[in-house]
Amino acid sequence: MLTFSSYKSRLKEVKENIDLIKKVLTILDWKIAKETEDRLECTTSISFSSFGENITISIFKDNINITIESKVKITVADSGNGNLLIKNFIEELQRQE
Repeated sequence: MLTFSSYKSRLKEVKENIDLIKKVLTILDWKIAKETEDRLECTTSISFSSFGENITISIFKDNINITIESKVKITVADSGNGNLLIKNFIEELQRQE
């Protein structure tokens, strides 16, 4: 399943947002798999409710787009884990801003 959300940051520069997001990722225990100047690709570990997720975070100035996709492509039903991960990410981002 694919989940997408967008967030408007108070920070205006991509570099500032990347630094903030890295701090949030550490708090949430998401692992960075790949990084470019305006994009982070992350993963989550397997848990009771999920086989783990691949997460892409793209930054365009003060706009942060987050896409979450299950690592296991044969998932028929969604437990809502993607929505919960986005909620947790945005809440932590707001606390850290």
